[in-house]
Amino acid sequence: MDGIAARSGVSKRTLYSWHQDKSGLFRTCIVEGVYDLRLPKLDPALELGAALTAYGTAVLQAISTDFSMCMSRLLFRESSEFEEVRTALVTGGDIMSRPIADYFAARGASSEAALDLAELFMVATTAKVQKATIRQYPPPGPAECGRHLEMVVGLFERGIVTLLPSAR
Repeated sequence: MDGIAARSGVSKRTLYSWHQDKSGLFRTCIVEGVYDLRLPKLDPALELGAALTAYGTAVLQAISTDFSMCMSRLLFRESSEFEEVRTALVTGGDIMSRPIADYFAARGASSEAALDLAELFMVATTAKVQKATIRQYPPPGPAECGRHLEMVVGLFERGIVTLLPSAR
């Protein structure tokens, strides 16, 4: 906290007035970091493949940077010790999934199915980056991410017709 306060140009007392402890600071960093991603809002009128591709591309660009992968490693490591960090990671994931869940709901999925589909889409979309993060490999490049996303979108386009009335 001393180092963070010094780099921020504030006193440690001021930092503690904003964040109760290190865990609270991590939570704020995670949640604000996700909001800063500025992921696209999805128009329900967008065709399924176009919507999933646009959203997936934005997510992959945001999480496949060296900085994002280093932060992910740090936060995953800290989450085993700090409940607040674990909670913030879940909150961040929920924030990232919300626009795609809203899109699925607007296309006719029940609220529960929309959340499940969004979670499934996010897990599938981010799998290659998560694998590299866990194995401490370099981030996948744009071409590799693009091929992976194309496969994920194709699976959703072919399989989702049974779940979304508007996709039939």
